[in-house]
Amino acid sequence: MKYFFPLFVITLYAVMSYSLFGQAFDDESNQTPVNTPTGGDADASLDEIIKEPSKPFAGGGYAAHPVLLKYFTEQTYIYTGGRYNETPIHYRLFMPEQTKPDTKYSLVVWLHGAGESDDDNIRQLSHLQHIVDYIAGKRKRDFYLLATQCPKDNGSWMSSMSQEGKGDAPLTVTAEIMRHLLNEYPIDPDCVTVAGLSSGGSATWEYAAQCNDVVTAMAAFSSNPPSIQTQAKLKDISIWLFNSTDDGGTPIDNLRNATARLKNQGYKIHLTEYPTASHDSWGPALRQDDAFGWLLAQKKGYWRSPLPGRPFSMQVLLAYAFPLVFPAIIIIITIVIIRDKKLRKKRLLALQAIQQTSQEPYEVSEQGIDHENE
Repeated sequence: MKYFFPLFVITLYAVMSYSLFGQAFDDESNQTPVNTPTGGDADASLDEIIKEPSKPFAGGGYAAHPVLLKYFTEQTYIYTGGRYNETPIHYRLFMPEQTKPDTKYSLVVWLHGAGESDDDNIRQLSHLQHIVDYIAGKRKRDFYLLATQCPKDNGSWMSSMSQEGKGDAPLTVTAEIMRHLLNEYPIDPDCVTVAGLSSGGSATWEYAAQCNDVVTAMAAFSSNPPSIQTQAKLKDISIWLFNSTDDGGTPIDNLRNATARLKNQGYKIHLTEYPTASHDSWGPALRQDDAFGWLLAQKKGYWRSPLPGRPFSMQVLLAYAFPLVFPAIIIIITIVIIRDKKLRKKRLLALQAIQQTSQEPYEVSEQGIDHENE
């Protein structure tokens, strides 16, 4: 029975750890796939996406892998502004296969590169093969992903063809669609993030600044930093930048200078550099550094460190520290209990020895010596 208390506490700790913090780790072996298309070739097609990059179109840009289309529903939003008059705007939306009552989910806004501008509502999904493990449910993450598309006759996110009304810049249209989704779906308004690559990466800065009342974090791949006035609107947004050191289209020195200046001003910003001349920084960012997983972990009002690897949060801190610190405490308590019992035993033996050598009668107990005649 002397080890009952330590064993009981250790068992209680194990149960609490599993129930409270088990979800803080990705256990892919026990995940239930979500949004997985039916058909015997589904897994083979997904493997193909992972192993082979998208094939380029003859006219530039990249083709979205056909399998990806199965995971994104085609949506339409009626927009009025500038040259648009009750015009249907087509976009793609990734949604959880099932939603739970009273549960809200993260939303990621995806801004494509210049080569994916078109009217087909397909090309904007290019390069999302890098997060196929999230999209296909290999990692159990229920989230929404909004992918709009710049029209073929206006391939710039921030360019407005007309100055009438609220404008028709694709970035403005996307922001309105995002707010529409917040009202229509169980999306957590504190878990909205934005990511973009190349021209879409530069637009990510602008989008986060325009929607800084909603956006909590941004990830920009191969981007050019905006004006200082725009940067000033990103004070409360976590920023993770990715760029190749020798990318002529997005000079690394511009990002280094912006990162250093904003970091000195207390911004939550981090720059990850890849020692290549490739313009493609989103591939390694999404595959190696899990930038998408970082986006899904963000929540407004909770500090997250925009550093490579698992983001910092109180849940993650407890998930890692609790299994390490708590057993150490239990071991220390157990050692103290055992040591105390040994000391008591030695003390009792010493008192018994005194009783045997003394002429005065004593009553010996673990608490000490009692004189019978006192």
